[in-house]
Amino acid sequence: MFEADLVEPADAVVSDGPAWSGYAPDGLLATVLAEQSGGSEFERLERIGAWEKLIAWAQAHQVREIADYLGSTTEDVESATAEVGCMLRVAARTAAARVGTAVDVSRRLPAVRAALAAGEISLPAARILADETTHLPVREARSVADAVLDRAGEQTPGQLRAAVRRAVLRADPDAVQRRCEQATRQRGVWLQDEPDGMATLYARLPAADAVGCYAVLDEYARRASGPDRPGMDARRADTLVDLICGADPGRVTVQVRVAVPAGTLLGIDDTPGELAGYGAIPADAARRIAAEGTWRRLLTDPASGALLDVGMTRYKPPQSLAEHVITRDQTCRGPGCRVPAHRCDLDHTEPFNPEVGTGPTSEHNLGPECRTHHQLKQRPGWNLTQAGDGTFTWRTPSGHTYTTRPPPLE
Repeated sequence: MFEADLVEPADAVVSDGPAWSGYAPDGLLATVLAEQSGGSEFERLERIGAWEKLIAWAQAHQVREIADYLGSTTEDVESATAEVGCMLRVAARTAAARVGTAVDVSRRLPAVRAALAAGEISLPAARILADETTHLPVREARSVADAVLDRAGEQTPGQLRAAVRRAVLRADPDAVQRRCEQATRQRGVWLQDEPDGMATLYARLPAADAVGCYAVLDEYARRASGPDRPGMDARRADTLVDLICGADPGRVTVQVRVAVPAGTLLGIDDTPGELAGYGAIPADAARRIAAEGTWRRLLTDPASGALLDVGMTRYKPPQSLAEHVITRDQTCRGPGCRVPAHRCDLDHTEPFNPEVGTGPTSEHNLGPECRTHHQLKQRPGWNLTQAGDGTFTWRTPSGHTYTTRPPPLE
């Protein structure tokens, strides 16, 4: 329920317009702000600040809803988290992070959620407080939050993180060491697609290892010579690729899949190619990859772009059928998942049962699923069906349905 009147702060009205950012965030403020436009530069900026507080207020309520849902559902944590991810249209890793923050803030750090609801801090700030105190006992974690919240609203995320770490060190020096050990166990490398045919490769490493790797890249880049040398950033990037993918003894072989339309390959047109696990790439980039690879001809429907062909009835699909399904689907068929298909399990949508003649090993009953979604499909209350055109429909224990379709091969 909303109050009937906006409670005006003492400094809410000035000569240049209302100080909207001084109002307490609630539904009534959102309604009033939605009707505003124009005004002085001061007022426009004030509205931007007010909307930021309203976003935090709304996120605080969403955080509470997520925590309440996890606490009340009969599903296990993994299934419930997947439900949240499907509803928010986010990947499994992102869903787990959102759920973890919501539960942590709501149950361990009520003062942080209250500050979020008041618009005093943002959700990223709340996440910093939750993450940096995760190894502390509840009493110490709340003590750290109380020590930094007064100034948190004035700080950037980097400044707040530094302040929290200082407070954690004062509260429990051993926690810092435990966090380092835990973080080391969670080291890894991830790939994030970017626009304009680019991608970002992330490596989370112990600081010393990261600094050492950077130093090696930097030294190689500084030694690079040539009349048209790019800048240092580009040379470091080139060095990284050369060191990992160069023709050194003992190098590993990896598979990069790209679907290139015949017209693009022949230079007749510039229709984009499709890089598995990433998406569309410019025609020139697709031609460069194809020029150095092994080619396989695929027949597609010129109207829909759907892949045509093959089907058999034994449990393990033959290589040609596996290639067919992998190329058709390109990524895991779980809602929102981007794991490349060739790194997934090829799963029978309808369980394989030759005794009763169900679950054929065919293009219409196979699909790539990452291990997470493969296991999720088998959990109680989850159901997956596949249509003849490669459309997958997931039904969750809550009754929601989510549909994924194979991307067209132009």
